[in-house]
Amino acid sequence: PAWLNNKPALMRAYKKTTLRGEQGDAWVHKDEFADLLLNLFWFNKLFMIFSEIGGGDRRMDLGEFQRGLAQLGLQLTGPEVQQEFKKMDTNGGGQVLFVEFCGYIRNRVSPDHNKSF
Repeated sequence: PAWLNNKPALMRAYKKTTLRGEQGDAWVHKDEFADLLLNLFWFNKLFMIFSEIGGGDRRMDLGEFQRGLAQLGLQLTGPEVQQEFKKMDTNGGGQVLFVEFCGYIRNRVSPDHNKSF
């Protein structure tokens, strides 16, 4: 399906799976395959949400984040919105990239996350 064919999400899933694997190489081994499948679905779903909120330009600003809070299931006040955006914008560039968004969501969903996820 089209929602599983987003290059940034596919690359993120591949890198997350192979770089966190026990072998530490660029190959997906048999014992990492289930992690790859999970990551493919997870990162493609996140990319779909990220694209909708960010307007499709592969970055998200504070205003877009604020308008997209409902899609993320968040109800935040003005200062909380800025605080959460700042947590997401790890490089301080004023725009959140997909990789930053993924890290933020992972920490919101499961702070004690599975390392292969």
